[in-house]
Amino acid sequence: MMREPTSGATALTHQQYRCLHALANVSPQPTVRELLVLLGGPGKPLVSTNGVQDHLRALERKGMVRRMTPGAARSWLVTEAGRTALQRDAERAAGVD
Repeated sequence: MMREPTSGATALTHQQYRCLHALANVSPQPTVRELLVLLGGPGKPLVSTNGVQDHLRALERKGMVRRMTPGAARSWLVTEAGRTALQRDAERAAGVD
């Protein structure tokens, strides 16, 4: 079960976390339109690619991802901080402290 990372200066919203998780675990890396489909659904569905872009920009500001080639599709790199956030969440979900 995916949960949000702990709070703090780089706390992620649920959708930002889901976006980060998809970038780190879906191969090949999803495009913005593919992320739209992956992140849509019950609760807080995204209805435009602009919503996905907002999440990607927020993740970039928080240091979780960076763009390898500006303007190119599938060019997001999950940073060490992003991988640490995902690992910390996985450990917390498994009950490891």
